[in-house]
Amino acid sequence: MVHMAEPVAEDLLREELSESIESIRRVEWDKKEGRIIATLEEKLGALQLSARPFAPNEEEVAPSSAKPSGRAPPGSSSARRPGSSRVG
Repeated sequence: MVHMAEPVAEDLLREELSESIESIRRVEWDKKEGRIIATLEEKLGALQLSARPFAPNEEEVAPSSAKPSGRAPPGSSSARRPGSSRVG
């Protein structure tokens, strides 16, 4: 339980903990909209710093049956890049 809290500037978090920030490219099928949804997320542990759409490449949208085994099933594909640099 948090009893006291102070606001923390996002710039400070990014500067001090840049090596711990993960960039995640998430590509999922949206059944409701009938289309692929691609989101680039930046996370610090469970804290989501940002999420923005991106244009996935051909490999990210190909059916998993065409990919080598060990890949995530359709609708759950993501690539994690710990400590990668910030995007735009």
